[in-house]
Order: sequence, then C-alpha cells, then structure tokens
Amino acid sequence: MMRDLTRLGSEPLSRRGALASLAAAGLSSFVAGCGVSEYETRMDETIKNLALENRFVNLLPEATPLNSQTSTVGVVATIRLPKMIGRNGNAQPLLIEEGAAKPEKADEQMPIERLMPPGPLPTIPGFQVCVEAPAPSTVGLRTCYFYAGIERADAATAKATRDALLTKLKADLTAKVMAEIANSSAWVDVQVTSPAPGAPKRTFKQLDVTCQQLFEVRGNAASTTAGTFRLLAYETLGHQIFLGWRVPQLALEYQKFMDSTDSAAGTLTVVAGKPVVAPAATATAS
Repeated sequence: MMRDLTRLGSEPLSRRGALASLAAAGLSSFVAGCGVSEYETRMDETIKNLALENRFVNLLPEATPLNSQTSTVGVVATIRLPKMIGRNGNAQPLLIEEGAAKPEKADEQMPIERLMPPGPLPTIPGFQVCVEAPAPSTVGLRTCYFYAGIERADAATAKATRDALLTKLKADLTAKVMAEIANSSAWVDVQVTSPAPGAPKRTFKQLDVTCQQLFEVRGNAASTTAGTFRLLAYETLGHQIFLGWRVPQLALEYQKFMDSTDSAAGTLTVVAGKPVVAPAATATAS
C-alpha cells in the first residue's frame, strides 16, 4: 500500500520566533512581578526550553505513523521526520508499504529490494514502512530514505535479533570486500533527548555503516554511490522499534540530515494498542 504524503513538509510558521517573542514580552512581567532571584530562575527555565526547542527545529512539525496498514503488532508508533524528508518543489516524498505498486508504473508491484536497504546492508526486522524522499545534491535530486520496523520482543529476543543482524551484516560486508568496514561495525548506546521539557533521556542502540550503496534516482536508473546507513533500535512495551536512515553523501544537507536522526528518534512515541486501518490513498511521484 502507498499513502499520500503530499502534506509532508508543508509546515506552519516556525515556533522559534514565536517563543522568542513571548520570552521578550515576558521580561517586563518578570521584572514587575517578582524579585531578582525568581526572575533569574524563570529566565533560566525559558532559555533552557528555547534551547530544547532548537534541537528539533530541523524536524517536520507533524508526526508520521510508523505502523503499516496491515500491522499486527501490539503498539502504535509515530515519529517526526527530518525536514529533508519532505516535499521538494514538485517532487513529493512517498510512504511505501509492502505490496504497493510502483509510483511510476501502477500495474507493477514495488520490488522488495526498493522497500529495504540494498545489500550488503541489512533488511529491517519487523518491517512496516519505507519513506523515499528527493534530496538536492551536487548532481541533481537523489533519494534519501527512512525505514521503520516494529516487532514483538522481550529483552532477550531483542538482543538476539540485533546480534544476528550485526553478524550477517559483517559477513555480507566482508563478502563484498569491505572487511575494514565490517570490523568497525558495532551497536553502540546513544542517549536521546525528548522534546518534552524535563523528560528523561532514553537509551537507543545505534549502528552506522558508510559504504558504496545503491540509491534510486527518480526518472533515471538507480546508481551506486557513497552513502551512510544508520539503524536505531529501542525496546519498549514488549516490542523493539527499528528506525533506519539512508542518505547519499552527495546530498547538499547530508550532515544536517545525519544530525537530525537522533533528534527525530527523540520524538518517537509508542503506546499500547492496534493501529486504526484507513483506506490507502494513491501517491504519485514527480
């Protein structure tokens, strides 16, 4: 199935300016209504909240659902994606599920290879959806990706899945004469900040791989170029959530995109329940 993402990236005016205006307007009331100590405390809190807000300024304001419309897992998850995964001129992002038709050929099914990272990169456990988005690069528009996976898993099962994924990744990289990359590949703990003031940081597992890989080029044949794949894993409510990101190094905002992945992970919301199944809309590629 393919869902309509024509609104993805059409955001309202930035809240940062509004917050700054509120902070400035509040100065007089702070001074008039409280002593110096209380005023400084309130201003410190305001500054901290503005700094926290600034960490998420490169994300889209609306949340994107991570569950496929045929999902059978026991949680519902959403995330705010980087602005780079948004509308770019007339080119729209595509949210694709298994079984979807090709946007450019409605009578052909999307091959699984296009839904998943290409070898030697790993497939996404508990795959739910993939988002393809056009990214300006030094050689025109290239495609960047977001992948979501959700699977039922206790702590032992979750670790076993991650271990098996890493073992296969190392073997596949070595087989492609990328032994040095294989040897440096590992899951590491990262502390992720939530946009909610005062919320504790959450620990995710992160796996990074930078190597030659295949990227779709809309309107042309896919091509191989250097890119980075990042996979984040998070355990909660008897499930393991996987957030995958892939971007070519040719992308003009490559580093901003990579820096935004942990911020996006901070917006991950997961609640117990079943997703509401809505009719799929047809999305088109420009």
